[in-house]
Amino acid sequence: MRILYVCSDPSIRPGSRGGGFITHMEEMIHSFRKLGHEVTVLDTKRNSGTEFVSQETDIVAERGPSGREAGSHQNISAGPRHARARRRGVEMVPRGLRVLLRDGLYLYHNATFYLRIGAVLKQQLPFDFIYERYYVYQFATSLAARKWGIPLVLEFNASIDEMKLTDGLGLRAIAAKVERAVVARADAIVAVSGVVKGYLAGLGLPSEKIHVLHNGVNLEKFSPSVSGDEIRARFGLTPGDTVVGFVGGFSVWHGVHLLHEVAPLATKENGRLRFLMVGGRKGNPRFEDFKLRVKEQGLEDFFRFAGEVRREDVPEHIAAMDIAIIPSATEYGSPTKTFEYMGMAKALVAPRVAALEEVLEHGKTAVENLGRNARRVVEEKHSWDNNAAATLDIARAVMAEKHRGPEAP
Repeated sequence: MRILYVCSDPSIRPGSRGGGFITHMEEMIHSFRKLGHEVTVLDTKRNSGTEFVSQETDIVAERGPSGREAGSHQNISAGPRHARARRRGVEMVPRGLRVLLRDGLYLYHNATFYLRIGAVLKQQLPFDFIYERYYVYQFATSLAARKWGIPLVLEFNASIDEMKLTDGLGLRAIAAKVERAVVARADAIVAVSGVVKGYLAGLGLPSEKIHVLHNGVNLEKFSPSVSGDEIRARFGLTPGDTVVGFVGGFSVWHGVHLLHEVAPLATKENGRLRFLMVGGRKGNPRFEDFKLRVKEQGLEDFFRFAGEVRREDVPEHIAAMDIAIIPSATEYGSPTKTFEYMGMAKALVAPRVAALEEVLEHGKTAVENLGRNARRVVEEKHSWDNNAAATLDIARAVMAEKHRGPEAP
């Protein structure tokens, strides 16, 4: 099949690093192609609809008309000095006004993105279906799919209330109206958890239209066969140490601050306990505050900070851990690190939140020494290849129901 994969999120830039959403995009595109299907990727920062997300690097590359990779895109204002100047300028604007301006630009973005989708569809029809990762305020893809008569499979990760975790919403009533319209017009919706499905059903959508596919893992990359010996040696972790590890960007919803309460008690109980913290960019206030608090607690000898690492290096860092932790999670989300920990057959400690309890079972996949069970679960249910195959089945069912191919306007 020919698939148009759309990411209409205006905040995602070429070369974006880290984050579960980038992993989700790359792996799904890779799995669609691995299963023998042609995928055209359209994001918000390109002049062509023929981009692809590289599997080997973090860089979003672009294929020119000849099929060769075009040169890398550079933002001339992306240097540290320009970035600091931009931040100072932005900080002078009151927060409420900043949010309103941002949301207004997000709405305006639909006009330009709609034209870009139309240009791609005119040049490259027919597509069998469009797959879009929905983002707040974005309705251009929905309009284009309806105009051109192409089935739309919508990936839905969270309600608009998720925005409360970042900067909030400036135009909440409009955001809610757009969200309702887009999900109603989609031919099928892929929700990342049963909690999200319940939210969508509460908007009046028929249950059979909503399909739950939790996030997944690349079983080849995240394998128990990966060695963590080099990482343990690099950070002075001995065979007698019990290494508790975390992978993430130190975002507010990751809840790493909870370790400030746990670590003093745990290290007093077990002097060979060590914490390996993977992620966190230098200069990130939450990351820097966390390290400062560790120092103030006198726990520097018990913590190792790997900082931000390349995605291809994450498996060996997880391999260095004995126990992997998810300190906190939202009620609705499906953290990719959950499945990566499970793929590495690690003992996993996670919070009792509804979405995670759909995947983890206490005493079987989420406590010590049960990593092998966790690996078996992701092999059977939660690989990206399985998710891609299930999505294709959903698309085929939608196409069969519509009984028609793409139509020009």
